[in-house]
Amino acid sequence: GGSSVENFCNHLHRDLKSQLAYAQVWGTSSKHNPQRCSLAHVLEDEDVVQLVKNKKAVNKEELRGRFKNTSDEPLRLSDRTKKAPLKT
Repeated sequence: GGSSVENFCNHLHRDLKSQLAYAQVWGTSSKHNPQRCSLAHVLEDEDVVQLVKNKKAVNKEELRGRFKNTSDEPLRLSDRTKKAPLKT
């Protein structure tokens, strides 16, 4: 046996385990390629792992670059306020 997905997450970053939605695993430890796995899944040598985080796990204040939203405009088009009609 090898280490679990939980140990793998802790090896990468200590906060990753709490933010993980699921992991996709390719390799000899999985029945299907890819297999959707939880933290308890035991990995084997040369397995390929893709970690998928929860959408709610991303903190808006920590976003950087083009993902940071600094405007006060609403995110959805339906939430915008209508402009006054033009006077003709």
